[in-house]
Amino acid sequence: MGVCVKTKKEGLPPAVSELYQWLDTQEAKNYHHYSTIREEKHIISTVSNQDSSSDEKNSTNAIQTTTQLRENLGIFQALGNRGFRLLWISGFLVSISRWMDMVVMGWLVLELTDSYLLLGIVAASRMAPMLVFGLIAGVAADRLNRRKLVMTAWIMKGLLYSLMVFLIATGVIQFWHIVAISFLNGTSATFDWVNRRALISDLVDKGDLSNAIALEISAMYATGIIGGLTGGVFITLIGVSNSYYIMVGMLGVAILLLLRIGPISRVSTVAIESIWKSLAQGFSYVRTKQAMVAVLAVTVVMNAFLFPYIQLLPIFARDVLDIGPKGLGILAASPPAGALISSLTLASMGKLKRPGLIFLIGSISAGGILVLFSLSNYYALSVTLLVTAGIMQAFFAVLQSTILLSLASVEMRGRVMGLLSICIGAMPLGIFGAGAIAELTGAPYIVRLGGAVSAVAVFIILLLTPSLRRL
Repeated sequence: MGVCVKTKKEGLPPAVSELYQWLDTQEAKNYHHYSTIREEKHIISTVSNQDSSSDEKNSTNAIQTTTQLRENLGIFQALGNRGFRLLWISGFLVSISRWMDMVVMGWLVLELTDSYLLLGIVAASRMAPMLVFGLIAGVAADRLNRRKLVMTAWIMKGLLYSLMVFLIATGVIQFWHIVAISFLNGTSATFDWVNRRALISDLVDKGDLSNAIALEISAMYATGIIGGLTGGVFITLIGVSNSYYIMVGMLGVAILLLLRIGPISRVSTVAIESIWKSLAQGFSYVRTKQAMVAVLAVTVVMNAFLFPYIQLLPIFARDVLDIGPKGLGILAASPPAGALISSLTLASMGKLKRPGLIFLIGSISAGGILVLFSLSNYYALSVTLLVTAGIMQAFFAVLQSTILLSLASVEMRGRVMGLLSICIGAMPLGIFGAGAIAELTGAPYIVRLGGAVSAVAVFIILLLTPSLRRL
């Protein structure tokens, strides 16, 4: 009796298939050895299956290792991504320099002009590019290499700080120099902010996006503490000009770290469109989503009425609390200290329930607390209230970008961030108005008014936008 054995060879390597054919031939010649040959086939099949599944096992092991790393990192899980880690560290340094610049330049303007109005003009010129160039920066983020755009913005910032060193050291600095440099610095900051925030979504998985944004905001506030304190101390110890040397050095290190990220693979979907069509698409896209419109509306309110108080802190330090530049450093560091606490808390919580409602309540509370701050004449109480206000502000700042990036499609994220930057650009209007009114009525009155208006306006938005508060 003959035996015919049919062997399944699909999916096996050629060498293994040939060996199977040879064994089939041997089976036909010698039936008595069939069982032995069958055993050999089983061994070969087992080895082949092991080889073919090795890549799958390696992939599984890699996933398990990554998961374990994320669990070990806990609150800092997004930092397990090398690209994001380098971006975060370099951005940390840039943010320190930005906060130092705000404190040092604010003090310099007061010393040169002794004018609240002119202090407001300088602060407004720093923020105006958000309004002017925000959406253009967003279109650029969707069309061009985001990492190179961020690097260009940082190089420009370093050159402007170097120019400040020269003007101050030579004694030729004038008020118009400060306004012009502030505007150019704000332009670089606009392209940096929009592209860096969009770049985060290129580097991390969607599951880590909330954690990454929270860590980015945490870094901003941590550097606010460092930059605020060191800015005030450096004014006293080494002077305004030498403080800018330190800022230039930090930017140089940040640029070197950014270079280590390397190219990032991303397919642009808007390169063949005109710029105007891309801009129009951005507006049309957001207009149809009530939750996005509500977030942008809250952003306008907070930046126009609430956040101008930051630019008025030098006035509180010198004329209300009489605490000098060191006290100004502590005062400027207080809101970031509170915000750091709550932003790290948000990062540790992962995906939040009802982020829209938390976003709205935090924004309302920040306004109410600033009303109380404006009434304080005691240094310790003022610091405590500013820390508390910072805690509430972080709910606004972290969830603002998180909500928008999570709702936006991948190809629209740059333009959505551009629209957000335009809304942030409402701040210079508020700063200019606050400086002008403070010139007539004093800083406490305008901070009290801004806090009250922002709290009431955001409460109205909460009532009118169920899609956001139920998000």
